[in-house]
Amino acid sequence: MEGVVAPQPREPQPVSFSRAETEDIAEAQSSEAQLTHRQFIVGVDFGTTYSSVSVLCIPKGDAGDIAVQKDEIVNISNYPNAPSHHNESRVDVPTESWYTKRSPYCNPVYHDEVNDVDASDDVEASDDEGDNIIDSDTMDIDEVDDEEDERKSLYWGYEVRQAIRQHCEPNNLASPIHRFKLLLDRGELTRTIREELAPTVQTLKERKIIKGEIDLIADFLTKLFSHTKHQMRRQYQYEGTESIKFVLCIPAIWSQKACRVMQTAMTTALQRVEFITEAFHDVDNLLIVHEPEAAAFYVLAESRDIELGEAFVLLDAGGGTVDAVTYKVTSTLPLKLEREAGTPGGALCGSSYLNENFSRLIRDRLAGEYYLIDNGYPVERKIDFILEEFENRVKRTFNPREKRKIEVFMFDGLRENTEKKFRPHEMRVDINSTRKDPTKRWLRLWDLRKDMLSIFNPCLEQISRLMLQQIEQAEAHQVFVTKVLLIGGFAASPALEYHLRKELRQFSNRRNRQVGILAPRLRGAAVASGAVLWAMKNNEDDPKREIYCSYGLLRTEPYDPEFYPAHKSQSRRKRRDKYDNEFYIKNTIYWFVNKGMVVESTNRVRTIPVTHYFPTRPSQKFLCEEILYVSDKNHESHYERGHEKNKGYEEAGKIVVDMTFLKTEGHIQPIVPPETNVRKHYRVTFDLVLTISGRNLHCVARYPCGASDNDAIRQKARICIASAFLKEMEDGG
Repeated sequence: MEGVVAPQPREPQPVSFSRAETEDIAEAQSSEAQLTHRQFIVGVDFGTTYSSVSVLCIPKGDAGDIAVQKDEIVNISNYPNAPSHHNESRVDVPTESWYTKRSPYCNPVYHDEVNDVDASDDVEASDDEGDNIIDSDTMDIDEVDDEEDERKSLYWGYEVRQAIRQHCEPNNLASPIHRFKLLLDRGELTRTIREELAPTVQTLKERKIIKGEIDLIADFLTKLFSHTKHQMRRQYQYEGTESIKFVLCIPAIWSQKACRVMQTAMTTALQRVEFITEAFHDVDNLLIVHEPEAAAFYVLAESRDIELGEAFVLLDAGGGTVDAVTYKVTSTLPLKLEREAGTPGGALCGSSYLNENFSRLIRDRLAGEYYLIDNGYPVERKIDFILEEFENRVKRTFNPREKRKIEVFMFDGLRENTEKKFRPHEMRVDINSTRKDPTKRWLRLWDLRKDMLSIFNPCLEQISRLMLQQIEQAEAHQVFVTKVLLIGGFAASPALEYHLRKELRQFSNRRNRQVGILAPRLRGAAVASGAVLWAMKNNEDDPKREIYCSYGLLRTEPYDPEFYPAHKSQSRRKRRDKYDNEFYIKNTIYWFVNKGMVVESTNRVRTIPVTHYFPTRPSQKFLCEEILYVSDKNHESHYERGHEKNKGYEEAGKIVVDMTFLKTEGHIQPIVPPETNVRKHYRVTFDLVLTISGRNLHCVARYPCGASDNDAIRQKARICIASAFLKEMEDGG
């Protein structure tokens, strides 16, 4: 395409249009569907070490805001290869993936760095942070590979450890990847983890298994949503045509950019498993909620122990980081939280660090046992057996109040050593076959309570310090915390709860005031379940809402410094056009929505006349492409894309309108300019109508210009902008 208005970047990957019904008809059909089909709300908690999904089925004909009991929410379980003693009850799954070395599994989210688009015309196209969170902002959904190929190439969740053992080869230890959620967190606290992940990410890129970090998230979510869909079919006989409202939980500290990347990864995964099947290729009915609000909603539904005006510390004890933030309840219906004055706390002391402590203990015990190194089975995999047993059984049940017997961990090939407290077990156990194998022995850990305390105490003490620092910090600002809300995967540990209750009792005695602890019963899925409840109780389609991002379109504007004052400082950038011989400023951004703007729930933002020029080649198609940009800042319009006034912009999508029918149906004729130095060409003009409706940006192409009837709608697109309405948690005082 050769056009004045929207120059074509390399490899266009459009947000798809479809010739569509009118909005009124579509809305009527949607309303009818709500009355004739069940509706679902699906809460998604993508965690650092564990993830969970909760589902609520709303019966036919009940489309209003019904009173929901938390017991009606079903938490997805039955994850593949979950430990047998947990298979039915585990409602979370490890956020862990393993790409095998057999063959590439490459089903990437489309990647196109903004800096590479027509770079010759750009002075700068950068982000404040200097380095991109994820090197992808636009998506292209490919079909999922054959199921057999997937199974050979990507394992997830509980499958990972078993798959590694099955595929294990000497001197070829493939590492699983975990904690990759933290790639979206640009904080200093998680820098070490991001640096640790970098070599694995780079290796996967070099092997052409992924193109960027976002693929790690999209691939895992694809597996998670595929399992969710299967469980919904079993539980509800889900047909695939019923309305689903998705609720995505995100950390309160995430930037708008991180939210958008997460939304893109989620949309990609939903498309792959065909939760999204419509032509727009984007998620509809998406809600985004901060994890603290979702968790608080769950606790309110369970106990009603948090009241209006009350201050509490949210202690999110996950697998990687443990975060502590103080909030005040400013409204209960709907629930609204305000972050109190002071600095949120965080530390790398989550439950996965217990595994590292335990691993060090095991390795110290095994030092000098050189006979364990054999040709058939690497020692590292033997240690993995013990770590898996620790993860799935011992770590989750250890309570320092209880006197426990010695734990026995299987370690094949270990010889008796009384000094190290090793001895062979009475029963010989074979790992890989049913035959008896006299080489199997057991690793026996004596003085378990002492050993376990050495594993747990470093993490427990760090967490209690974080908790008490938040309480004391709030107290210094005359905010008196009365409760600690304990959530996260680590929150299910009896050892952690016991330790925190003990510390709070001592603090309460010192301060002569009571500070209690609230720990939801189903902590592994508390955030996902709370998100479902939050979605039922909150009306996100308020009459007026503030938007926290800016959205713009790439333009080529007639050079007119009187009409566009921004052009005065860009006179050297004007270029003469080959079709009409006039001067233009190419590649400017027109910001049709700016951060801080208040929009109606259904708000026609702009109607923009669009003009494209095309050569007269017989085979030329009239593909009119508009590039959509997003930014976390407020911008002035009419400056070149690379101008410092546009610093922080990112490409959000491409809108393509096929107007070839104007030529093939004879609606327009070639223009023959009188000037000899101007080329013969076609001129295509139409209106691009931009409307914000709910959490979506609707883009409608109308021809001819000025027409408003339904027949004028040639094509339309819908882009989800749910993350743009998510406000950062407010600071109080």
